[in-house]
Amino acid sequence: KPKVFLQTVENCKKFNVVQSIDYNDHHNYSLKDAKNIIQELNYNKCDWILTTEKDLVKLKEFAILKDKLKVVSISVNLIKGQESYTNALFKVLN
Repeated sequence: KPKVFLQTVENCKKFNVVQSIDYNDHHNYSLKDAKNIIQELNYNKCDWILTTEKDLVKLKEFAILKDKLKVVSISVNLIKGQESYTNALFKVLN
């Protein structure tokens, strides 16, 4: 979900997000998309393209993007109630 990813990146306060380009989940990136991304990167004088691990696999195929891609890994850590969560998860999976 692009909005959730953007909110997560902004909330970590390690990056100054200048521009966001949203694509639907499971988007098949084209060369036209890659050129548009680079155009926006250059226009906004940005250093990097932040992306998810899943989209990195698709985007790194484009040579014009390769050196500009940075992955933001997102993980979930359960602080309290992990046993309840695990039990509920097993119920769903079984």
